[in-house]
Amino acid sequence: MPSGVYARTAEHNRKNGDVHRGKKLGHPSDEHRRKLSEAMKGRIAWNKGLTKDMDDRVLNQSKALEGKPHSEEHRMNNSIAQKQKFANGYVHPFTGQSHTKESIQKNRDAHIGNIPWNKDKQGLQIGWAKGLSKETDERVKKVSDKLKGKPKNEETKQKFSASAIRRIERNSLNGIPMPISVGNNETKILDRLENALCIQIKRQHQVLKYFIDGYNKERNIAFEIDESYHLNSDGSIRECDIKRQKEIEKELGCVFIRLKEKDNVGI
Repeated sequence: MPSGVYARTAEHNRKNGDVHRGKKLGHPSDEHRRKLSEAMKGRIAWNKGLTKDMDDRVLNQSKALEGKPHSEEHRMNNSIAQKQKFANGYVHPFTGQSHTKESIQKNRDAHIGNIPWNKDKQGLQIGWAKGLSKETDERVKKVSDKLKGKPKNEETKQKFSASAIRRIERNSLNGIPMPISVGNNETKILDRLENALCIQIKRQHQVLKYFIDGYNKERNIAFEIDESYHLNSDGSIRECDIKRQKEIEKELGCVFIRLKEKDNVGI
């Protein structure tokens, strides 16, 4: 065949399509992939270093694929193939590995000057799942099923709580700190403790996601006034309050003093 550039005719493409129509091509075997790899070693890809601004072939390929999302069938088949691949024992080469400091720095440098997607956008952005539920959208259902039965750890709970408080203060209170509910006799009892112990007690001191009724930093003492809703029917402290106390003690390393309201109203 004489040298030169040959373009496939429409007739050739039609015949080629008729021959392969209906045939399903599976994933190449490891042996086939190895042979392909060895055959391609040392070869330079035709589009190496080219962009659509420099080469019409790259430009035409880019235009042909532009705006063409994968069909649902294609995405489903790809998902099934990937799951089967991992079920057969495939381990991703990066599993268990982390980026080196050099890689992290290169990635950071590569993004310098990039404009964030939310640049100049005002207010809260609407999430993709806004208004959707697992009954109306398959994506939401998949996320829900994946997270079902997976409890959040304490650190995550604390972050959610702190984020909720900041959101309320920002959106509903114009930046003013959120007011804390104070018991009817709490102030009186803590005032009397200050005078009796000659110390200063800070009211509603925040620790983690909790607010302590009173706290003295110099002596590292936390004070909690137990109103009736902190107690079980037999007068014992509720389990959730005991758990809260242990978390605060662990965080501050403090002495934690509990005073029952009904026993200290008249002190």
